[in-house]
Amino acid sequence: MHFTIGSSRVNLSLNRLGSYNAQHRIAGADPEKAVVDEAYDFKPAISLTKDDGKRWTVREVDDTEDPDVMLLSSWKKALVPFLGLTTPLPMVFALWYTYAQIRTFSRHAESLWSKDRTMFIGLPLVVLDLLLVPLITLPTIFISFKTLVARHRPRLQLSSDNVPAVDILVTSCNEDIEVIQDTLLAVLAIDYPPNMYRVIVADDGSSRELEAWVNLLNRPNLHYTSRSIKSGFKAGNLNHAVEYAETLPGGPSDFIAALDADMIVEKRWLRSVVAQIVQDGNLALVCPSQHFYNVPINDPLAQSNIISWHGLERLRDFADFSWCTGSGYVLRREAWLDIGGFPTSGLTEDVHSSLNMMAKGWKTAYVPEALQYGLIPDTYYSHLKQFVRWSIGGCQLGLSFGFYLDGKKTGRLTTGQRFMGLFYATGTMVIPVLTTINQVFTPIRFALGTPLAFFFDAHELRLLLQLQCAVIISTWLRELHFGVYVGYRAAVQDPSFSMWMAPYYTISIIRSFFLPPWLGGTKPGFTPTGSISNTLHERSPHTRASLGRRLHHGLFECGMWFHALSIVAVCSIMAARARTVLQQSHSQHVWDVASGTEMLRQVAWPAPVWLQAVFSNMVPLSYILCPPDVPGRDELMSEREKGGARYPLEEFKRGRSSVWLVDYPVLYTVLVGYSVVVFLWSFNI
Repeated sequence: MHFTIGSSRVNLSLNRLGSYNAQHRIAGADPEKAVVDEAYDFKPAISLTKDDGKRWTVREVDDTEDPDVMLLSSWKKALVPFLGLTTPLPMVFALWYTYAQIRTFSRHAESLWSKDRTMFIGLPLVVLDLLLVPLITLPTIFISFKTLVARHRPRLQLSSDNVPAVDILVTSCNEDIEVIQDTLLAVLAIDYPPNMYRVIVADDGSSRELEAWVNLLNRPNLHYTSRSIKSGFKAGNLNHAVEYAETLPGGPSDFIAALDADMIVEKRWLRSVVAQIVQDGNLALVCPSQHFYNVPINDPLAQSNIISWHGLERLRDFADFSWCTGSGYVLRREAWLDIGGFPTSGLTEDVHSSLNMMAKGWKTAYVPEALQYGLIPDTYYSHLKQFVRWSIGGCQLGLSFGFYLDGKKTGRLTTGQRFMGLFYATGTMVIPVLTTINQVFTPIRFALGTPLAFFFDAHELRLLLQLQCAVIISTWLRELHFGVYVGYRAAVQDPSFSMWMAPYYTISIIRSFFLPPWLGGTKPGFTPTGSISNTLHERSPHTRASLGRRLHHGLFECGMWFHALSIVAVCSIMAARARTVLQQSHSQHVWDVASGTEMLRQVAWPAPVWLQAVFSNMVPLSYILCPPDVPGRDELMSEREKGGARYPLEEFKRGRSSVWLVDYPVLYTVLVGYSVVVFLWSFNI
């Protein structure tokens, strides 16, 4: 099915773009002028050819024509609006439970104070534990409401050779040269007229080997550049590449694309992404999802970030709050000029630039298509560096926009966009700290004898049990619903990931924003993930370091001692509490309802939060003890095509899982089952 973008038009003339006159185009290309539609008005029509070079022809791709891993079936699309209903439920029950618990406690506070004052020390931690659920879910709840009127973005592609010119920037900095070569060869093999795109390798590693290889390849649309002053992190490198394009014959192109050094694009990549951006003159940036081909079976560290690409990014797009996520995107040079280039003040220039564009009144979009495949970090240390960098960048972004409360800084962001920005900014900076505090003081709270719940009669016990079980079951149902789009494992892994990563985020936040240098404070820096050395070969079954070396590295160089200490402390204290309850029942020579109730109060309140924390902290330790096996990169790739390009094998493009593995998702599901049993039992109290 073909159509031209039709009736309501925005004339993107060369005059409007200012600097784009007749000499500012790629040498040998026809003048480009687009007549495009401002809104989605896609109707079946006959195939239309180019209109004397004045119109680009875009066609809508049928799902059966080109299957994509990101495609949603009709029944999945039908379930999307219900996310606005299932997502808030856990928070409703959590707030209800919190109210009931505080009310119960307040009625008996005087008698409790006279019996055991040490329990009161743990009370603030009880409140913190109760409030974490609503705090964590607020951003997702807000954008989930947008699904009630969700409009799915169609799959589009440019037709014919009458296409806009694009400058493709490939940034690199000391990555493996073979990785960069595969990326460049894939870009040079895309289905796009070669005279309508240029590939600019922006090398902050100043690799003579890479420069020599680019020159040896001798492609007319492939260029190499390296700046002498390397300031501004990746953003500075991107700005340099954009400015470098101005010095090339024909001047800069109207559109700019960017790729990470490890991202191998599909042949349809540019036709698909550019087709989205040309249909709306106010659309500044379009970014596709990211996928990876070296993901271990079951993805134990949740590195593929499926929760974002298949889920959260879709929701943000529904809410008109799409982010640039760093690779594969296409933007208008006019928008880049409007914001003064990529911002160099932080570590997440991609998200920052897209928000700057929105603040200027531009729109951004997310394209849920599998158009690029890259490499996840292959060591625990590089994984930490990457995610901590993103966390610090998110904090910097919130500070830059004044947490979206200052209208002078937020510009033309809508009220909804400002609310979402506020939720994400405060969540990025506050929730990891609160989660870490909760983990640190949980053993202390239990050691002081603070019970898991306060109740004093059967009615209070029944109400609190049912509400707590309702929180757990509704949370699981929400995860099950979200799992329709991201997969069950990814949906239930996300809270665990946030919990065990929280200490790393917290330490980095404190050192980056609060501590002076003489107390260990540091200035946030950028280290390209691909440039971090791999000395332990954790995922190579043939060259993997010994268990002793891995443990030493994990415990003392990567901070896993915190996870180990947390597990030992919590399990020891809870074992002591359970033993006390059992000894009391043994002394009475009977195990009655009162004994079971006391075990619930002290140890087994569903679903034991302390047990969830133990299971979460086991994730990194399990990884370092039994790291997954990942084949070498050459084994993950296909044979080279005639032009030299090669692509990841189909079997490694999709997430792989094993049912014969007892890990966090399995253990968590068991806890949910326990909560269901307790919920049913509560009606007999």
